[in-house]
Amino acid sequence: MGTNYPLDMYDPHCWGKESYYDELARVQKEEMDKREKERKDKTKVNFKNIESNILENLCRTFGSIQEHGALGIPIGNAYT
Repeated sequence: MGTNYPLDMYDPHCWGKESYYDELARVQKEEMDKREKERKDKTKVNFKNIESNILENLCRTFGSIQEHGALGIPIGNAYT
């Protein structure tokens, strides 16, 4: 690579490989892939946690119904 400018004005060899298009494109692609992966991980739904929470809430609700009845009245044997 050459230049018509004197070296004290412009040195074409002062640029590292990170300044050229190939390396810039590679780094940019890596960064975009990383961001895409983070975005996908962020929007991923963990169905096991959801299922666990639903079951926990159902057990809590139905356990309460079994103990206190649907209207909150304690269940007992009315004939004893």
